[in-house]
Amino acid sequence: MAAKITICLPVLNGEKFLEDALMSLEQQTCRDFKILVSDNDSSDGTAVMLDAWRSCLPIEVVRQAHRLAMTDNFNSLLARVDTDYFMLLCHDDFLASSEALAKALHVMETQPDLSAVYCDLVYVDARAQTLATRRFRRQGRLSADELGRQSIHTARNMFGIPLLIRRQDALNLRYDAALSYVCDIDLSWSISKAKPLYHLAEPLIANRYTGFNQTWTLLKQAGRQFKLLAAKHGLTLSASEQCRLWITSFFVMQQKRLFGLYANCRGSRP
Repeated sequence: MAAKITICLPVLNGEKFLEDALMSLEQQTCRDFKILVSDNDSSDGTAVMLDAWRSCLPIEVVRQAHRLAMTDNFNSLLARVDTDYFMLLCHDDFLASSEALAKALHVMETQPDLSAVYCDLVYVDARAQTLATRRFRRQGRLSADELGRQSIHTARNMFGIPLLIRRQDALNLRYDAALSYVCDIDLSWSISKAKPLYHLAEPLIANRYTGFNQTWTLLKQAGRQFKLLAAKHGLTLSASEQCRLWITSFFVMQQKRLFGLYANCRGSRP
């Protein structure tokens, strides 16, 4: 029987954290998935680790001949999805519950007009120890335009990380390389323009904070990219709104840097 879900797993030198992601998939009560890996020209033990897991999980690996930009690597996976649903799981993140896929699939199959399912998040350190839980304080069906506007005004991703996306609603949509810092918000907004999305008020995805996250190299672009994101989705910001956006994004950037330092300190303890 063909799988219903594709787990898109982009990897770059992931041997330190990749096993947590694979283990969380192996523990899922829903087994109706396959894993599509894009190995972005890793130079560590990533390939060996993936080979070792082939006996436990349905893994297909595409090894890139040369290193791609982050968004290009992500998009190479999206272009290969042929199942009804998919999710993109970065190699340093993992599913925080063995019921994550089962719960998301149930929502999608019982409400066929939905475009995607999201959830609360657990932030973890390098050792997979909990740093904090991000509870969005919402449950049920939501409007992408409303969440997009909230993201602009708060300079934060108010969608979260998609747990499942309906492939039919993401056809021909890709991560925008010109919006590398906010490309996840942009794609979430675009996928759910025409149909509602759904939020599960449970922490089902673990998002890892370490000194190696690409987020830190992109932070300085935040203010400019949120402005570009607003324009792309038809929001005209007044001069005062633009000023407030720059100030807000600056303070959010500092908060993230402090949280990153805290995560690094926690993760480096013996």
